[in-house]
Amino acid sequence: MEDDFLFGFVARQAQQFITDLDNAIRDKRYNARISLDAEDPEVLMQEVIIINLWMISKVFYSDVRWNSALEALHSRYFHTNLSLDKPEGDNAERVKAAEAKLFERYAVYYKCISGSKGVHIWLADEMMQVLFPKQKHLLPEVLLGLWLIARITAHTTVLSKFKNGEYTDL
Repeated sequence: MEDDFLFGFVARQAQQFITDLDNAIRDKRYNARISLDAEDPEVLMQEVIIINLWMISKVFYSDVRWNSALEALHSRYFHTNLSLDKPEGDNAERVKAAEAKLFERYAVYYKCISGSKGVHIWLADEMMQVLFPKQKHLLPEVLLGLWLIARITAHTTVLSKFKNGEYTDL
């Protein structure tokens, strides 16, 4: 039951993130040369969910009180990759693939921020490459990258305040 609540939160945050990202892309101030319309909506949602899971893990991982909730959340994510029309063996492979992809992304994202002392443009670049795989290298989308960094910073700040008891409802 707890994992339903947590994963529901992640899914809602992911949908809001996509809506806000689309609005930022359409905002003339960002001068974006990319479009969400060119991307596969299911792939985009999966990548945004992974980003949200990473942010949650980043904030809560070091606090052992949250370990079981994080494990439940990850388990729920892995099992969203199951297909009812596939044999059980195929589903086991799908879960393993989802787990490998998730932890591979985590490793890349952590590597981008390690030792950077707050300069996270490399994190934004990595995330933009997975969010927009059908579009050319996006490092020149600096303003949109800065929006992405601001969004991640704001979200992790809210999560930290929730973890520390400053917020009681997400």
